Amino acid sequence: MSSVVHILDGPLPPADAGADTPGVAGAIVCFDGVVRATEDGRPITALDYEVYEPMASHQLRGLCDDMQRRFELLSVSAWHSRGRVPVGACSFRLCIAAQHRTAALQAMAEFIDRLKQDVPIWKTPVFANDAAKSQGDRAASVRDAFASPDDAVAALCARLQPVSLETVPLAGATGRVLAAAFVADRDSPPCDVSAMDGYAVRLTDLSAGVLEIAGEVAVGREPPALPAGRTLRIVTGAPAPA
Repeated sequence: MSSVVHILDGPLPPADAGADTPGVAGAIVCFDGVVRATEDGRPITALDYEVYEPMASHQLRGLCDDMQRRFELLSVSAWHSRGRVPVGACSFRLCIAAQHRTAALQAMAEFIDRLKQDVPIWKTPVFANDAAKSQGDRAASVRDAFASPDDAVAALCARLQPVSLETVPLAGATGRVLAAAFVADRDSPPCDVSAMDGYAVRLTDLSAGVLEIAGEVAVGREPPALPAGRTLRIVTGAPAPA
């Protein structure tokens, strides 16, 4: 079994499904998601895809692995675009190889449903007329209102005035700008913690070669002393030894 995940900038290039599944005997099912010309009944020119990485890649890979286990697939390959993809171009591709087409088709349907629900990828339509119309209307409005750039600047300056300080409830502070820095009254986290699972070692001990594990650092507990020439196993969020 194998799984492949790619997140690429812009439209996906054409692909040959057989190139990713050499020697497969059974069913190879591929789905290409092509950007259609309308969104909510309005014409568009493209879709902008925002991808939260590395979580999106991790979720896609986990989805591939889950489909393989549950449907006993031979391979799963998924590609997704990032950034702008014009109408008519491919933004998502899924290729599944299985011994039987029923399993491949069922896995594909569930994969696409879970992709929309679980993977942090969002799309924003680029409507055909909005950008050009909005830009043209603004330019025309400025031209009609002011005889020269100096007149426009003078009119803007006439509307400016110093702002005062106000104290408002937190729920009413949306859209406002802080007048002073918000400073926490304590450190959070209260000590240096490990950002990931791994091993705590002294920099000077890295040249010693193999290091014996002297113990483990757990979350919420005081770390044991780190002996010279040895290492401590440490988990995410655990306090770092001195």
